[in-house]
Amino acid sequence: MPIYVDALMARERTPRWRFDTSCHMFCEPGELDQLHAFAQALGIPRRAFQPREGLPHYDLYRELRIQALEMGALPAERRFVVDTIRRWRAVEAGPNVTFPNTP
Repeated sequence: MPIYVDALMARERTPRWRFDTSCHMFCEPGELDQLHAFAQALGIPRRAFQPREGLPHYDLYRELRIQALEMGALPAERRFVVDTIRRWRAVEAGPNVTFPNTP
C-alpha cells in the first residue's frame, strides 16, 4: 500500500520542532505497519509517531519530505487528505456509523 505526504505548511518553531515548515506522512486505515516500516527506513524513530484520532501520522520537515517522495511516497492533495481522515474516522467509529460525503 502507498504511503502519502501532504503539502508543506508553515509552522511555528518550538523547542521540540526547529523547522519552519512541516507536512504529514500517513497511510490508509489498516496500513500502519507499512507506515512504521517506511518511517524506519527514513530514519525516523517510532517515538515520533503521532497516533492522532482521524489521521495517525509522522511529521516531516522539508528534506525528509523530499527523501520520502524519492523513496516512493505519493504526494497527497488536500481533498485526498480530507477523504483519508473520513475513512480513518469511519474505521475508528465502527461499522454502523456513517459520515457525510463518505463513500
